[in-house]
Amino acid sequence: MTDFLDAVTAAAESDRAAVAAVLDEAGVVLAPTAPTPHILEISRVCFSGTKHLEGHEPEDFVYDRSMGPGLWVVASNHNLAGKSTILNVIRWALTGRTGRLRDDVRSWIAAVTVEGSIDDQTFVIDFTDDGAPRGTLTDHGQPAGTFSGDDEFEALTGAFFSDRLGLDPTPFWQRREGGDESEGDARRLGWQGYFPALHVRSGSGPLLGEQVQGGQAGTLMQVFLGLPWALTAATARVGRRVVQRDLNAMRRRARDDRQAREAAREPLRNQLDTARARLAALEAQGAAPTPAEIDQRMSRYNTAATALSAVQDEVRAARATLSLTTDAVDAATRRHLALKETAVIRPLLGRIAPTECPRCTHHLEDVKEHREAEDHCFVCDAPLQDVVEDEAEVAEAEQELADAQAAHAIATAELDAAAAREAELQIEHDTARAAVAQIDTQAPAIAERAEVVQQIAVAEALLEQGTQLDATDDAHDDLALREKILGVAQGEAENRRAEAARDFLQRLGSEVVDLGKRFGMPNLEAADPKLGATMKLTIGGAESNFGSLTPGEQLRVRIATLIGLLRIGVDLGIGRFPGLLLIDSPGSEEMVEVDAAEILAEITAIAAEQDHLQVIVATARPELIGDLAGGDRFIGGADLGMVF
Repeated sequence: MTDFLDAVTAAAESDRAAVAAVLDEAGVVLAPTAPTPHILEISRVCFSGTKHLEGHEPEDFVYDRSMGPGLWVVASNHNLAGKSTILNVIRWALTGRTGRLRDDVRSWIAAVTVEGSIDDQTFVIDFTDDGAPRGTLTDHGQPAGTFSGDDEFEALTGAFFSDRLGLDPTPFWQRREGGDESEGDARRLGWQGYFPALHVRSGSGPLLGEQVQGGQAGTLMQVFLGLPWALTAATARVGRRVVQRDLNAMRRRARDDRQAREAAREPLRNQLDTARARLAALEAQGAAPTPAEIDQRMSRYNTAATALSAVQDEVRAARATLSLTTDAVDAATRRHLALKETAVIRPLLGRIAPTECPRCTHHLEDVKEHREAEDHCFVCDAPLQDVVEDEAEVAEAEQELADAQAAHAIATAELDAAAAREAELQIEHDTARAAVAQIDTQAPAIAERAEVVQQIAVAEALLEQGTQLDATDDAHDDLALREKILGVAQGEAENRRAEAARDFLQRLGSEVVDLGKRFGMPNLEAADPKLGATMKLTIGGAESNFGSLTPGEQLRVRIATLIGLLRIGVDLGIGRFPGLLLIDSPGSEEMVEVDAAEILAEITAIAAEQDHLQVIVATARPELIGDLAGGDRFIGGADLGMVF
């Protein structure tokens, strides 16, 4: 058969290490083999105290009885004579719980000693009780523990018998009242929960035990059958329920949170719609520019101002350059003209003979003229030289003038271009400045628009955040994966358990039919027990369920089932039914249809067949016993009166 972890890994489509971790965390126990049965036997019951009956003086008593395998009968002709007390004291000592022991009877008992053995290894439970039991448990002559109080008593006996009988606690799911299947808590069914299956009472009830809650009857069936994989299926089922509970709780919280967020989002949506409508209205009215547009206007104005300032500098520089070139043209022109005029005037002046000085009207003497004849100027009396026109100088002056005029033309063009750019930039500057100036007049609208935009941004962010939370609410990937793995493990374990149980259940059904016929149900034709501790029966050709049987029939089938479990366990070396059976009041008034003598006769025969079976019966109809339990196996009070 495929390894369990490998099978679960493949079915869950997961990783083997992850599967192992999930199963370990959930406490899933891999139990592929059937346990070994262990036999419990009571060898002595002793209790003492003081009896207080109305109308009677207090009376001290001591009850001390040795027992062994086989059938033992505690009988009395009277009710309330102490028969059930014997069974309840045994139950009290073995479980730490008083069970159905009446409070008044408990108040009579001062000390209890119960001796027995498990697989021939002896134990002794010895305690006193004054409202709080205090005592010791001895295992094969060695102290195994002490207790003081009900809780310690229960804990000690639970641990001892669970270990010695191989009855591991089985988890079960306790559904909460009014809740669905996933609303509950993990509980553990241990020795104290198993013991009621050994203490059989007449009347209606489940096939095994005393409780139907949490599937306890089915758990008892599987425990006492000793089925392989039963504990695995139980631990996986409870582990899955725990995860489902947590997952459902998380989903409920997520749903509640989502609903709360949805309720909170409705006003946000309304605010968002209102803000968007207002923004649309502002924009339709040509509302104030946005902050981005304001930034653009300011940037455009600053750029225009900077460019205008720069071109104005260019214009000023061009004007200065033009002024310089104008001066240069004027100077070149004057020089050129002077050279030209000198060339004309010099010859002319040489032919002039003035009588008076052209400057001061002084009469020129002849001597002046005479001196000019001697190569002196008659005007200034300076020595005369030959005057020769310098053509190269004139050409140079002409070139200088031409260069000055060209530079002037360039400067003029540059000034015109700069002035044109200045005019264009001035227009752009004035437009940008006007746009900026408009901001001040639109300040209220700008503030309103900014506020509306902020409202929209906040509302959208909050709504987006809620949407993101909604998207993650239902993920819960980790829990969902764990639930899937545990569900697969539960299914795989249940399939393996069912396969292992098929032959056991068929064998048990055959045992129930055989024993039921011997117990006075001759028309019982078939029994089909289920792992949930339900049973379908065919009686006289008609099908019925265990719950629909009469109380007498239920008692027969219940006893037959328990003895069948013991037989299967002993024969096959499996199972965990410990071989002790306490039967209380098989002939009570609700059992008038039951032939108690027949049942007891068959139990006696079966006890002889199965030397590991110990049956202790309490009955108020000793006449039905006959000689079935003769000698010291018949435990009764004097004249079948009070037992103690």
